Parts: sequence; structure tokens; C-alpha cells
Amino acid sequence: MPAAATDWLWANVPGLPDTIDPQSQFMLDWYWNPNPVPADFIDRERAESAATPRAAWMGVLQGLTAMDLGKVAPRVTQPVLILWGDQDGFFDAASQDAVRTAYPKAEYQAYPGFGHNMFWEIPDQVAARILPFLDAP
Repeated sequence: MPAAATDWLWANVPGLPDTIDPQSQFMLDWYWNPNPVPADFIDRERAESAATPRAAWMGVLQGLTAMDLGKVAPRVTQPVLILWGDQDGFFDAASQDAVRTAYPKAEYQAYPGFGHNMFWEIPDQVAARILPFLDAP
């Protein structure tokens, strides 16, 4: 995890209330997208995540910030597809370089102008990239 994302998570997750407001600043920031996403969809996503118990959020935080996936990458033998929106607020260009180094045989697709959830912003374009990858032998 990049330091900025790790710092943001540690600054926010431990202080979450037991009942999280889907319209709280944390949820708005967690689901931020640089491009519009249909409101009914994103509102439903925020409500579902807000219903997740605080203890589960702490588990996510601890897992994301404690594990170095670079150590397990050599064990991955199946094809890998890496998708990245260059406006991703969690994973910056340096983290993409690290992922690409960890998975040197991976297929890589960047989406300029899109964020962490580019598959919500441009679902048809992302699906057009994922489906052939999944269909490949």
C-alpha cells in the first residue's frame, strides 16, 4: 500500500462509529470517483459498505497495510490482468510500477482520466478488456 493511502486509512478507520452513515465524509471519500457514476448505484454501494461492521473495516485496514503482496507474487502461476485508473486516489503510479515489477508477465491496462473504480465509471470499456482475458485459454 502506498504511504498516503495507508496514512488515510489509519487516520479514518479506527475512529469509525459502530453505525456508519452512508453519507459520512468517510463513505463519500471511500467511493470518490473523478467521473460521474449513476447516483442510484453509488448510493446503494455506500449503504451496503456502511452496513459493514466496524470490526470488518478494521480487518480490511490491517490486512491491506500489513501484507506485502510482492512476497506472494512469485507463487502466482496463472495469467494476471492489471487494470489501473491513473486518477486512483489509493494507488499511485509508483505503486503501479511495483505491481508491474511483481507480476512481470501480467497484461496491463491503464485508463487515463479514470479512478480506482474505473469499472464503475466506464463499465463497457473495462468489461471489453476483462471478458477476452477471462475467455483466453
